[in-house]
Amino acid sequence: MLKRNIVCPSSDGANLLKAWIPQHVVDSSIFYLSTSQTLADCHAAPILRQNELQLLLIRNAYTYHEELILDMEGDSEEMLSLYSSERRFEVEVVAPALEWMLFETPEIFETIFRDKATSRLQLIGSYEPDRAIREAGTTVNDIIARVDDKTRELLRATPTAQRILKRIEQLDEKAFT
Repeated sequence: MLKRNIVCPSSDGANLLKAWIPQHVVDSSIFYLSTSQTLADCHAAPILRQNELQLLLIRNAYTYHEELILDMEGDSEEMLSLYSSERRFEVEVVAPALEWMLFETPEIFETIFRDKATSRLQLIGSYEPDRAIREAGTTVNDIIARVDDKTRELLRATPTAQRILKRIEQLDEKAFT
C-alpha cells in the first residue's frame, strides 16, 4: 500500500535513498526528482495538491549556515502549506547535500572509499560531495552497486539518515495516512 511521496534532490539522491532506506519504506513510497533545488518546493507543491499521499521533500542546502538552512526549511513549509489545508508533509534540508552521508562518519567513509579514503578526500566531501565522488574515480551508482548489508546499516546510522528516517516516521504517525 502506498503511503507517501518522497521528492528527492536528484536522481543520484533518489538512488542513494533507495539503497539504504528499509525496503518496506521504498515499496510504500513514490519517488520524484526535483529538477531545481532553488525551486524544489514549487516542484513538490503540485504533487501534494494532486495526490492524496503525504509528502517528504528532501532538499540540498549547499551550505552549512544554520540560519540559511532554517530559512530554506521555513520557505518550503510555507509554500507547501498553500497546497495542503492539513500538514501532510515534512521537509528535510540536508547540509550540504544528500551525498554528504557517504562522508559523514569515519566508518562509512572508509567502507565506501576503501584505499581512496584520504583526509583530503574527506575534506572535499564535507563541502562538495559530488566533486569528491568524482575525484575518487567513482559514481553514486557504482557506490550503490557495492552496498551490502553492513554498508546499508552504516548508512542508516549516519545523522543524515536518522533525520530522514525520523521525518518518515513523523509522516507515518499523522492521522490521515
